[in-house]
Amino acid sequence: MTEDKFHVLRKIAHEKKLLQDMSQAEEANERANELIMHLIKELFSSKEQYSQYGLSLDQFSKQIQSDKGIEGIRGFLSSLLDETVQIQQTNTNLSQKLDHSSKELNEMKQQLEVAIKEAVIDKLTQLYNRRAFERNIREEADRFFRYKNPFSLIILDVDDFKNLNDSYGHQIGDRALIGIARQLKSNVRKTDSVYRFGGEEFAVILPNTQIPQAGLAAEKIRVSVQETAFTRHKVDVGITLSGGISQIREGDTLEEFILRADKALYLAKQKGKNQIKTQFDLPESDSHLFP
Repeated sequence: MTEDKFHVLRKIAHEKKLLQDMSQAEEANERANELIMHLIKELFSSKEQYSQYGLSLDQFSKQIQSDKGIEGIRGFLSSLLDETVQIQQTNTNLSQKLDHSSKELNEMKQQLEVAIKEAVIDKLTQLYNRRAFERNIREEADRFFRYKNPFSLIILDVDDFKNLNDSYGHQIGDRALIGIARQLKSNVRKTDSVYRFGGEEFAVILPNTQIPQAGLAAEKIRVSVQETAFTRHKVDVGITLSGGISQIREGDTLEEFILRADKALYLAKQKGKNQIKTQFDLPESDSHLFP
């Protein structure tokens, strides 16, 4: 597969997953808005009834003052009692509706929390997903351009993952991805963030880190995965990773910054896999990616 096709196919897969995540979040948001509008309608309806009750009380007060007769007062009180019973019923109904709506809102809150989590968390590996990556790397870049704090990006890809799936089945492939995710999380700092970048590809954002330190982190991850045995029917399945690293520079665009790591990853694949390359290893033909 040529390098251009490699990048195009990855981009299509990433955008498809992003659209699915956005659809789930938008659906939850729409349901919440519907419930809120229903509550507002109920409250306005009750407000009108209470306002009418207040007008009735004012009218009764004026009538009592103008008519002191016992029969007249009795009639006014009877009417007032009817109005009071109605408003009590309204209050009871409203209380029940609010209680029901409160339960619905609580359920909706829980559903939204799940939807929000699902929108940024990969279900299989429980790592952050591509959507979270897009958001977080933009925020990190903003901090760099404002405060000049350096940061680096590692992109990692499982070597020969298709052959792994074809030879051992998707179940062992999924177990391998979960195991790799576990190794990633246990071999980075608390300040670093780990993502399932797409398919069998992962990314690590390392704040306040330059390429030499990022290289050490990437190598630590690579060795850790290589030394981890993934067992299938008592047979140890060997897994290796290739990786590419870039460091953001003044004048960079996010696209150039990410593409340098991507190109370094592709170079690692070309050079024999199971190794890490950085933007400094890129050939002269990629010099246009440097500001």
